[in-house]
Amino acid sequence: MKSSMIPCIPLFMCLLLMATSAVGAPADGGALEATDHPDRIELRTSALEATIRKKGYVTGVAGGSFVDRKTGFRDAGFGLDIVDWIMEPGSDEAYRAQLPGDLAYEFNNLHHGKRAKRSIEGPQICTQAKELSPQLIRGKDFLGVQTRYRYTLAAPGKKPGSEWEQTLVFPEGKRYFLSSDRIAAVNASKAMFLRLDMPGHIKHNRGDTFSEVYLSYAGRIPSSEFFADFAPDAKFNYRRDRDPVPQRFIRAYHLRDPKTGKDGPWLAGMTLDPSVVYEAWCHQRGYVCMIEEFGGRPVRPGESFSAAFLVGYFDSIDEMHRVYDQYAGHSGLQADERGWKLTKGPAPLARKTAEEPAKEPAKEPAKERLAQRLEWFQDQKFGFMVHWGPYSQWGAIESWPLVEVDKWARPDDLKAWTERNRDMERFKRDYWALNRTFNPTRFDPQKWAAAAKYAGMKYFVFTTKHHDGFSMWDTRQTDYRITHPDTPFSANARADVVRTVFDTFRKAGFGIGAYFSKADWRHPDYWSPDAPAPTRNPNYDTLQQPHKWSRFVRFAHNQIEELLSGYGPIDILWLDAGQVRPPQQDLRMDDLVRMARGHQKDLIVVDRTVGGEHENYRTPEQEVPEKPLPYVWETCMTMGKQWSYKPDDEYKSTNELIHLLVDVVAKGGNFLLNVGPQPDGELPPPAVTRLQEIGDWMKINSEAIYKTRPMAPYKEGRVAFTRRGETIYATYLLDEGQTTLPARITLAAVRAEGGARVRLLGSRRRLAAQAGEQGLVIEVPPSLAQAAPGRHAVVFRIDPERG
Repeated sequence: MKSSMIPCIPLFMCLLLMATSAVGAPADGGALEATDHPDRIELRTSALEATIRKKGYVTGVAGGSFVDRKTGFRDAGFGLDIVDWIMEPGSDEAYRAQLPGDLAYEFNNLHHGKRAKRSIEGPQICTQAKELSPQLIRGKDFLGVQTRYRYTLAAPGKKPGSEWEQTLVFPEGKRYFLSSDRIAAVNASKAMFLRLDMPGHIKHNRGDTFSEVYLSYAGRIPSSEFFADFAPDAKFNYRRDRDPVPQRFIRAYHLRDPKTGKDGPWLAGMTLDPSVVYEAWCHQRGYVCMIEEFGGRPVRPGESFSAAFLVGYFDSIDEMHRVYDQYAGHSGLQADERGWKLTKGPAPLARKTAEEPAKEPAKEPAKERLAQRLEWFQDQKFGFMVHWGPYSQWGAIESWPLVEVDKWARPDDLKAWTERNRDMERFKRDYWALNRTFNPTRFDPQKWAAAAKYAGMKYFVFTTKHHDGFSMWDTRQTDYRITHPDTPFSANARADVVRTVFDTFRKAGFGIGAYFSKADWRHPDYWSPDAPAPTRNPNYDTLQQPHKWSRFVRFAHNQIEELLSGYGPIDILWLDAGQVRPPQQDLRMDDLVRMARGHQKDLIVVDRTVGGEHENYRTPEQEVPEKPLPYVWETCMTMGKQWSYKPDDEYKSTNELIHLLVDVVAKGGNFLLNVGPQPDGELPPPAVTRLQEIGDWMKINSEAIYKTRPMAPYKEGRVAFTRRGETIYATYLLDEGQTTLPARITLAAVRAEGGARVRLLGSRRRLAAQAGEQGLVIEVPPSLAQAAPGRHAVVFRIDPERG
């Protein structure tokens, strides 16, 4: 603590300070008062009083200064929203002796518990910065304070210089203030977080200053639980990687008058977006220590992360909930003299001085970027889709047999259904247990990628998780995954199937698409186990039980974030289960997409069948539109009858598949062709054969497919048109087994008044062509007419004649 002795100041200076620093808010601010002293800022509204220190123990609101004018109670700790270090998981034991200042972090003790953590940058701002320069903001109906600090210490291999910014806003008439803390990072970390006190610690002697604690994730806790010291992870601990994310994140203590023993109001600290909290604890170490850490996700140099809070006095827990819900979902806060607003992401960095206007951050042209990505997508034209999971062992339709009302998914030729005497409960029980026998030892992604590449496919979409909830990657969110010991394949070096296929296909030059089902029938907060689940939808009222639905939303967000932050560059997030949409099944798509593009800025998002800004392209299923569509689209279709593997499935012929590809591309779409691998991991031989034969055709004719755009009238009899620049491609579709061409072909859609150069792809010979009233007439010589260069379809390339 620094001495409180006041330095000697000449009388005229004192008068000057009084005249300039104690000026209140504008006249229409009513009861707002603010006094800017050399060592502190004092704030007063009609509801609150608070002090922000400039020297000594700094950051947040000074301990004991936060007064509820309604009741006269004040906070019982060392301060509110008090800030420490930038940290990450892991131990610093290997280099602890080299750490400067206060960066060393020891664990396995009562103060810090057993979880290994280490400092990235310091010092602990509250105790070691010693002096800050908070800037007072005088608004029309609020007072605010903004403070910044640049960290000066760093761990080995890191550098100092990350910037912390805190914004506090005290609205007139409210018994609470809003705040945000933001880090603009100069270092990289897989799980960077900021540690702070929220709302703040509680000084007490056997509960004399408070009667109970309320934690939204643990309930009400009597003060007697804090009479003896215990470690942070012993009890009342929250961890995002272990616990369901609560609907609200509130930590509060019920104040008590130590002289009379009479209860006063609650003092609560609320984190307005629960998903940002990495870990939080409420333990006893001579006082009740309320530490919170937010962030805990990958951060790169130049990126920012933040959290927004509400701290104040309340007469009941119900009142806390009502106020929380007014502000829920925000993680940033902006303020200047014109006003303040909460944001759903890190707010722009504040101005540096009271005179310098805040600069708007450079805005990324998101729409232009997305438009460029969709152009890239339309250039690819031909994609490979794979539905694969434990269901392949039964040859069953993926997931859908679990839905009682969807009887179509349990046909009589499904042995797994008839062998169980059509007993739904028995069928579901055994379906859920398929993971225990799934052991695809012949799985070789190199073979998959080689077959798809030869076929001319350019991008790959894989079912990371279908509706049944089985995750084909090493997710940390559920045990129902391929890498869990319950699954025999978990011991295989390729057990993390998603990582293996994405890495393999990416290396082979494919774009990568992650299919993800927004529904999860295995998750207890989608299909609750305490009631029947006859339909594809949740079996409870999500609006009446928002806490359950909130947990599911966070689960889904966490899984998607794992895929987008830990599995390399991903081009497409292909979201299925279109019934998951507001109002009953609100997955908070705005937040999800913001998070997703925070990890993958070039991501194309396909919230299929929902419409709106997050369905970046449409996906007609198992059909080709009759006419071109006025938006970006992709036909997704099975090679056989079923998306997943089915023994003796009926596969489309190569001729039909090539005609489908040509038809789709001529109408401006992409063709995503699906194959279901066998339970052993091999692609079915009929599928491999067709991919080979498609590849043979593409080797000759692919230039009529890739990077082309449609040309009206798109189709003319047996001919489909595409174009690239001035070049027109006319693809003549041959019947199954047909090898001959007409001697003369007329293309009414092609007007070549200036003449045209025509040849068949696969032949260097120029063909005679004449433009006339009926269009372009192409003469096919007998040698080509009787032996067309290729099967299934031939392509005439038509270029304008050069003078």
